This record gives sequence, structure tokens and C-alpha cells, in this order.
Amino acid sequence: MTIISTISMLEHTGLSHCKNVRAGKLSGGQRRRLSVALAFIGGSRVIILDEPTSGVDPSARRSIWDLIIKYREGSVYSRTCLESTASRGIKMWSVKTGGLL
Repeated sequence: MTIISTISMLEHTGLSHCKNVRAGKLSGGQRRRLSVALAFIGGSRVIILDEPTSGVDPSARRSIWDLIIKYREGSVYSRTCLESTASRGIKMWSVKTGGLL
């Protein structure tokens, strides 16, 4: 797995201008991009994302999916709308009463 530098990831997410801003001060879309970026920084083989584009505008949604597609090397599992995952080759998961379906 490739380990991505923090600075490089900030540049790819468009958040380099926010590098000294606390996460609580970021907008909702910026926080979503940050949380997805953090998932990829460590070089994990499996990444599980819970509705990574929920509550963001269409432009931010595309940006987040572009980030996911660019940096996925191992398995990425996402709980989100079916159209978003199926068209991008992302595995989808769902939880019901504490178990995976």
C-alpha cells in the first residue's frame, strides 16, 4: 500500500488553504472531504466509508468520489446510494440490527 503524505492529500482535496484551520471550523463539505482523505492517508488495505457524500452539494459529491476513485488501492466498502457505488466499482454494504447484509 502506498502511504500518502498529509500535504499531498490536502492539495488533492483542495484543502491546502485550510491546513491551519481546526476541523470544527470547516464547512460541512470540507469536513466530508477531510474525513475521506484521512481514511486514505495511512495506506490501509480496507477502507469502510459510511455515506461519504451525505449532505453535500453535487460539486462536493463529485469531488469526494473522484478522491475515492483516485486513491483506492485495496478494498473500499461504502454505505451509500446504490447508483454512486455500482457505477464506480465500489463494494456496497448495509447494516441491519447490528449485522452486515
